[in-house]
Amino acid sequence: MTTIVPFLDQSDAELTKATHEIWMEFLEQVWRRGCLIEATQGHESLLKARQWTPEYYHFIKTLKKLLDPNNIMNPGLFF
Repeated sequence: MTTIVPFLDQSDAELTKATHEIWMEFLEQVWRRGCLIEATQGHESLLKARQWTPEYYHFIKTLKKLLDPNNIMNPGLFF
């Protein structure tokens, strides 16, 4: 597993955007090469969910509805 924690000036919008774009390209390349991403939140989770079969997606969505009928836990994540 690789972790990158850039220390940068968050008020520099251009630098923040460029850093984010590089990170997203890295994640896309990881998936293309068949590596596993520890997907806990954000873009990584969405990228991982895109790899699910339709059947698995339906299963997870049904499970989420059963466990969280009011959609208060991580609303919008995966779905």
